[in-house]
Amino acid sequence: KAEDLRDFTANMQAGAEAEKDGRFGEAQAAYEKAGAYEAKPGREAESAATRARFKGFLSEAKQLETNGKFAEALEQVKAAAALKVEEVAEHRVRLERRIEHDKLLAEAAVEEHSGQLRAAAAKLEQAAKLASAESAGAEHLAYAKELVTKAEYGEALTAANAALAQGQWDGALQAAESALKKKAGDAAALKLRDRAQAGKLAQAALAAEQSGDWAGAQEKYNQAAALHPEKAEYAAKAGEAKQKQETLSALLKEAQAAEAAMQWETAAQKYDLLAAVDPSKKTVHEQRASNAKFEQHMARAKELAGAGKLAEAVAEARKAAPFDSTPGGE
Repeated sequence: KAEDLRDFTANMQAGAEAEKDGRFGEAQAAYEKAGAYEAKPGREAESAATRARFKGFLSEAKQLETNGKFAEALEQVKAAAALKVEEVAEHRVRLERRIEHDKLLAEAAVEEHSGQLRAAAAKLEQAAKLASAESAGAEHLAYAKELVTKAEYGEALTAANAALAQGQWDGALQAAESALKKKAGDAAALKLRDRAQAGKLAQAALAAEQSGDWAGAQEKYNQAAALHPEKAEYAAKAGEAKQKQETLSALLKEAQAAEAAMQWETAAQKYDLLAAVDPSKKTVHEQRASNAKFEQHMARAKELAGAGKLAEAVAEARKAAPFDSTPGGE
């Protein structure tokens, strides 16, 4: 018994020293050896061995956690918990949160790489709630916000391109402006905005054409061409509008000159042509043509009457009657 007590005491002391030094494996072995000499029904050595084993699991878990091996660390904590020496729930929850945190970050990276920016942002927001440090959580949230902004920018560009393809200039302009709010001065968004404005100007130029405002049409086509030089159609249309305006101006001057020279037949022909090619002033041109035809027939009637050809003069005057706008019918 004395020898057993001696060996029990020696091994228990060796175990205690090893446990104090953090050599939990050696401590466990010493305590288990001491158990062979412990007086029955003693449990001191067995309890000490269990305690050393528990501390060994936790020590290994701490080392694994330091090395970033959180899943392996969690397994060690679970093993320690099974021994029921002390409560390790807090340690376990911390590791579970860290593992979930890192999983979310990895998933966010995959989502971002695949272009799913909103999904990546959502993962980062979840990870921020599990971050071990407040600063890390703030970084996650800041980057999530950046990804959402980037997603909104991309969506705005897509919407602008789609609207341009369909000729929806206002919608394209609005989408391009939205993109610029997300990314000020962005070259792609500025280009889309210019194209949308050019399309809108070209639409206004077409309306000006249809109303006969060729000068206005030319101005708007030139503005559109400046905003979207790659589209040669705008410059070509501006040239056509200019030529049209010059042709109409020249024709009007010729008609007015013929009127001034009392060349009524020529004036009537010019005004009839103007009425055909300038629908915006069709009524005015038709009225001037009618006046010229009236003057043409009346001048001929007066000429014939002066020559004593009364029957022919009456016939000519009757030709003037449909164009007569004088009070009482001259």
